[in-house]
Amino acid sequence: MVGGASKGLELGQGPAPETAELDLSTITDKVSKPLHTVTFNDTSILAVAVDQEHGLLFAGTQSGTIFVWNLISQQPYAQLVGHTRSVLALVLAKKEGWLFSASSDSTVRLWDIRNLAPVALIYPASDNTGDIFTMAWCSSLHTLYLGCQDTSIQWISITPEKLQEPLHNVPDSRPHKFFDSMSRAMAGTPGALPLAVRTAEQLIRRTAVHCNESDVPDANAENDASRTCAPKQMSVLAVNKTCVLSSAHFGYVYSLALVPTSNGPLLVSGAGDETIRLWTLYDDALFLLHTLELPAPSGDAILTLGAWENTLLAGKQGGAIDVWDIESRTLIRTLRGHTDDVLCLQLAEPGVERMFFSGSADGHVCRWDGYFRCTARWLAHDDIVQTCAVYKGNMASSMRYSWLTTEPELITGSSDASVRVWPFEPPAVVPKSPSTLVRQPTIVQRLAQFIRYKSVSQGPTMPANEENMEDSRQAAHFLKTTLMELGASNVQLVSGGLRSNPMVLGTFRAAGPPRRRCLFYGHYDCIPASGDWSSSPWELSGRNGYLYGRGVSDNKGPVLAVACAAGELLQAKELDVDVVILVEGEQETGSKGFESCLRAHKDLIGPIMIKLLATLTDPSGRVTLPDFYSDVRAVSDDERAYYDTIVHEAHGASSTAESLVALWRMPSFTVHRVTNSGPGHSTVIPNSVEASLSIRIVPDQELSGIEKLLREGIERNFAALQSTNQIEMHVFHRADWWQRSLELPYWQALADAVETEWGEKPIYIREGGSIPGIAILEKTLGAQAVHLPMGQASDHAHLPNERIRLVNLERGQAVVRRFFQALGNMP
Repeated sequence: MVGGASKGLELGQGPAPETAELDLSTITDKVSKPLHTVTFNDTSILAVAVDQEHGLLFAGTQSGTIFVWNLISQQPYAQLVGHTRSVLALVLAKKEGWLFSASSDSTVRLWDIRNLAPVALIYPASDNTGDIFTMAWCSSLHTLYLGCQDTSIQWISITPEKLQEPLHNVPDSRPHKFFDSMSRAMAGTPGALPLAVRTAEQLIRRTAVHCNESDVPDANAENDASRTCAPKQMSVLAVNKTCVLSSAHFGYVYSLALVPTSNGPLLVSGAGDETIRLWTLYDDALFLLHTLELPAPSGDAILTLGAWENTLLAGKQGGAIDVWDIESRTLIRTLRGHTDDVLCLQLAEPGVERMFFSGSADGHVCRWDGYFRCTARWLAHDDIVQTCAVYKGNMASSMRYSWLTTEPELITGSSDASVRVWPFEPPAVVPKSPSTLVRQPTIVQRLAQFIRYKSVSQGPTMPANEENMEDSRQAAHFLKTTLMELGASNVQLVSGGLRSNPMVLGTFRAAGPPRRRCLFYGHYDCIPASGDWSSSPWELSGRNGYLYGRGVSDNKGPVLAVACAAGELLQAKELDVDVVILVEGEQETGSKGFESCLRAHKDLIGPIMIKLLATLTDPSGRVTLPDFYSDVRAVSDDERAYYDTIVHEAHGASSTAESLVALWRMPSFTVHRVTNSGPGHSTVIPNSVEASLSIRIVPDQELSGIEKLLREGIERNFAALQSTNQIEMHVFHRADWWQRSLELPYWQALADAVETEWGEKPIYIREGGSIPGIAILEKTLGAQAVHLPMGQASDHAHLPNERIRLVNLERGQAVVRRFFQALGNMP
């Protein structure tokens, strides 16, 4: 490990600087699982920047497009189109609200991050500048510095006033053919666009902003539209030829960094000649202060720089990181945590003392502490780690969904066309005082723990498994602990009988005398995770705005969302109703033992005013049992008109209103599987055959009557076969239909909460009415039920790759919170 730093050395004199050689096998994979992965159209991610204030991630790509991703909602936000080749660098000017993007098309573009509008097109001083690898913005001097492929450093002063000035004799962009190749790690798009002359007018004309979200901050933009900018809407600037330092290095200028000092900011440059140069800044000039060179040069280029206080970090070809003391201009030590080029360095957020990350072409990321010890190393990507940034977390109370991301995160971009978000896990540098506030785990962190339990309930179609039974018990205990942490009282496990999973029961009590008492019903059990999953079904995986894992949508995610909503209102002293949480563990197998258990422990629940609840067919599929459809409630004219409206609003997603009637209003008959006792060979006749089937009934069919019709129909059809075999029929699960009137005030309160949160009126669908617990709870407790779905039809519940969209989970929690508040305000 690294010892004490050498001090007071002059270059070329004294002992050699210390080199920290790492045993990589001892620290590999200390961090191994990303919080979220976002993929971008099979194009390499070469640069990233984070707008901390608005929670936006900007990703510059090999294709020239800048993708904007919302880190709060984890949804695509916009695309900034303009560059004709790879975007090599992104720099934010926070005070001014600007984003600069530099490209291998030899231009820089300026964007307004407040409304994502393109502001200016900036040319370098000459048409043979080549790629612009790096930038640095000095806010105090209003100056942008460029590190270029022609070995120059160029600069340009930019102010709001200057953006209004007319400019004449703007050069064409003519990348020189000498610069049409580079190393693999720094490569642009191979053969993407011809190196043709492009005038400013042509480049502006191709500029556009494609908005993916309706809440992109532009009041004049139409939702989901592309805003194409006319030439007059963008300024055109060019670097003055007097603001060029030719041959600033004897190699490509790969990296620039600004270091604050007592005498003003210092510009630091790193290049392919393996030197680092320190520059004093003036309004219209650069003066070389010093050149840092190794006593024994190795020939490795300086590819990236980072600095804090008087310490300078230099990532190099080959995998080394040199550490310099800026004031004494001394090489302190060399860190070796990578086996290939170090392409990015990122300091930790302010407040975390001297901690930084490094990313490399070997695909790994290293985390280093202030003593230059590698505290973690992991394989972050399957290809080159090109860039990294830190997101401090959503700490502003005014920002939407503040509960989602409150911890700082590391963001990495790679040539594998993905951006990944990693847990920050900073080391404790200052002991916490007793008064230090402890952050509660976010709902996503809790869900990640909840999903790990394989809480598969046991039933006729799901044979007993001791591992699943124990995991189900542990899942119940986890949920009990979670409810207690969120503030629920009288939390307990209620036995459902022998070899049955317990129910979890707890109450969030109103701050004052409650006006109402509301019960939420859900379940923590799930079905087995068979089939082809893209990731482990028992590990939460975030990809492209969705969370994947068995149970995330049905029903662990919604259960936690409701519990967190009640906990937030309780903590804010805004909970005016008692919220009873009742979560069972046997729903997927027919809620066995649920009704008897509920009756036995009804006194623990108390009076409830409302409940919230996460040849037998013909060729056409119509059931041929006599009188099967006799009691089906007729479709009214108003209901049919409502289905027509849904079809119209869905823009043809459902072909006709009749398809909705068949899906939601008519009973169904399904044969799930047919098995036999034989070995499966066509030459062997089995001695028994077994079929599993189900019937979904609808209003106003009677459960016992339909069961009788099914028995009689099967026996009648079997008798017609005149077979010497025997037939048996067993009913393993019964559930009555459930439907609630939309005229109830509770329905309207829930609908208002959905509309307020989503900005659209909800659509009422006829699904979920066969959940056994709903009808049981209504009959047992004498209360009225409402049913709120949080997921989407594409969530793949009960299928491989079950998922839930983060936005749905976020807004589902917000809807429940609004609903609880509305109940407390009812007369």
